[in-house]
Amino acid sequence: MKKVVSRTAAYLAVFVMFAPTAQADPSPSVRYLMNEQVSMFEWGIFLLQTHVEHFAWNRGLNVRSQFAHVEYDWQKNELGIKLVVYPAYQSLQQATARQACGSLMSQMKTLLGADPKMPEIREMQGIGTFFHHKQFESGDVPKTLDADLEAITSLEINVMESKNDNAPFHQAISCSSELLKPEIRYFTTSLAPPKQ
Repeated sequence: MKKVVSRTAAYLAVFVMFAPTAQADPSPSVRYLMNEQVSMFEWGIFLLQTHVEHFAWNRGLNVRSQFAHVEYDWQKNELGIKLVVYPAYQSLQQATARQACGSLMSQMKTLLGADPKMPEIREMQGIGTFFHHKQFESGDVPKTLDADLEAITSLEINVMESKNDNAPFHQAISCSSELLKPEIRYFTTSLAPPKQ
């Protein structure tokens, strides 16, 4: 009897292993997404956001983490790069939040190739470089593509702080600027920081 049960179990195991499996077709939503192509603009935004998220900072500010978001505003014809940074609280004691935001903004502009003293950075990782094919160049690319994208790019940095470098964080300051303009606007929040 034991042999019959063992043999039956073995046959069932083999049957289950080789039995045809039911396969579902992609749903209409998945099928739609499979047929949609990614535009050079969408791909460029993705590459640019990934690049900004991995900025390495200098000048003494210890940024523990950062998150970036890049989006295009149709009504304004504006390419917006927003960055949220979480510096170590101790490094914010060595400089004001305003100084930190200003320093990060200046560095961000340099890292995006907007510093005329460092044209080699513009060629390697300026805004336009994320919106070109890497292995070939199409003949119909506008000659002013890079300059046009730079002209519509705005930057925003939100500096977050917490006395113990853990959540909850509050916004210490926000600053914004156009990529190609030297002016930086600063905004502070009127909300009191949470008690820790």
